[in-house]
Amino acid sequence: MTPASNQKPFTNKEDKIKKIVSDHLGISPKELTESADLREDLNAEEVEIADLLARLEKECAVNLSVEDASTLKTVGDIMEFFKET
Repeated sequence: MTPASNQKPFTNKEDKIKKIVSDHLGISPKELTESADLREDLNAEEVEIADLLARLEKECAVNLSVEDASTLKTVGDIMEFFKET
């Protein structure tokens, strides 16, 4: 039996988060810089961001408050929040 995909295992939580963000927004992981603003630079709409945060909550087993969600503006904000949880 062969594996369904050739995905390599994540070496750390940061890699996993970056992969989720890039897959969800349809952007190459190489394009994701910590300073990239979700709305301004990556053209993500509010519903895309809400869906992304919900997916990260599930994948990282974290409860994200509305207050916390409102502070997550850049890729770096997301990486920092979810890798610390």
